[in-house]
Amino acid sequence: MKVLLVKPKLRLDNILPVLGLGYLANAIKQNHSVKILDCMKEDCQIQDYIKYLKDYKPDVVGIQCYTYDIYIVADYLKATKQVLPDAITIIGGPHPTAMPEQSMKFFGDTLDYAFRAEAEEGLPELLALIETNSVTTEKLLKVKNLVWKHSDQIISNPITYIADVGKLGMPAWELMPPDTYPKSPFSAFYKRFPVAPIITSRGCPYKCTYCQAGVMAGKKMRYRPISLVIDEIMYLMDRFGVREFQIIDDNFTLNRKYVMDFCNAIINNHIDITWTCPNGIRLDTLNDDMVEAMKSSGCYVISAGIESGSDRILKYVKKHETTDIMMDRVRMIQRHGIDVIGFFILGFPTETIEEMRQTIRFSKELGLLRANFLLFHPIPGTEIYTMLNHTGELTHINYDANSFAEVAYTPKGITKRQLKNIQRQAFLSFYLRPRQFLSLIFSVRSLDHFKFVLKRVYRWLIKWK
Repeated sequence: MKVLLVKPKLRLDNILPVLGLGYLANAIKQNHSVKILDCMKEDCQIQDYIKYLKDYKPDVVGIQCYTYDIYIVADYLKATKQVLPDAITIIGGPHPTAMPEQSMKFFGDTLDYAFRAEAEEGLPELLALIETNSVTTEKLLKVKNLVWKHSDQIISNPITYIADVGKLGMPAWELMPPDTYPKSPFSAFYKRFPVAPIITSRGCPYKCTYCQAGVMAGKKMRYRPISLVIDEIMYLMDRFGVREFQIIDDNFTLNRKYVMDFCNAIINNHIDITWTCPNGIRLDTLNDDMVEAMKSSGCYVISAGIESGSDRILKYVKKHETTDIMMDRVRMIQRHGIDVIGFFILGFPTETIEEMRQTIRFSKELGLLRANFLLFHPIPGTEIYTMLNHTGELTHINYDANSFAEVAYTPKGITKRQLKNIQRQAFLSFYLRPRQFLSLIFSVRSLDHFKFVLKRVYRWLIKWK
């Protein structure tokens, strides 16, 4: 069959290969004709998507779906059924994982199936049933992680996680060549281009109340063989000229032995790359030996999920780190010659304006290369989301805010405009210091990169939505 996997056009500014779709494409490409349509990369508006459907005429369309993208995804599903009424539509991603029944009801007749968590095993199973016209209730019940309709019922098969992630191979990079992507990587900045994201593991054992990683990827850590990761790096270097890699695991530094083995493999094989951890790591997982090995193997910047400068808030969200621990680890990283970027979240439930200002002050005390101040979004499947549901605060959430620059929720007593202004104050207070401002300017690599950075500044500081 002809299968189209789609990343919708969103109001975001990082544009990079979508690993989730790449892994799905790799899982089905032996038996089906598959294409990946990255509407972000192609600047593909809904009318362009309709034209693409008419030209390609896929039998099956799968669309990535996050909670704050549901209205956009709804437009894509509606367009798909209008152009190709017989096409099978599927969604996957964090939203159907956390809210399977709500997803099927929300999208109605425009959606045929959904997958929760990982779909690399379930999608090939479902496609085999569709292709052989053997879709029955008994067989659908056996499709891993599937959500489907039976009469007036919505059935959600139990979530299972793939034990051996090494058997998934590598993403179908030929369908999303990284050397064709614009200079807009995950962390906005880079040293060498082209840049490619990779993962070495799946899973998250932590219980941070604002994060869905443990639901989406499971609590148990599962590691790809280091030999496979090195093979992927070498393939990307040889085929596409990639020289910088962004490791976007949820918990790359959790297993110290694995990190050491990875770094030693790069060093011992004399692989000339630079690499970063732009998705954020836990600072309390680091020690001197690990950081030194990371530096020696080409790591030049580490992003850290610091979240708050208030120990009360850190305890409230079950971060299980303190500001003292984070200050100590940041200093340790910097001693080894690696820069640190900090991620902070403003607007947690119960957070006060003074605590947000405390976070801003803390960000400037750490000596960070850069900082990003995200606005808190309640995400289905998280403990905070459940708590807000119990308190009745979910009625105030803006589900159309699909960027962390946009206000989705405000703590009691704080208005949307106040929260957005605090975010602006945080960015300006941090970056209008001479060292940070000059560092930002000198990190720009080209005119195209400058345009991308300028666009991001506009979206985060000036544009309201």
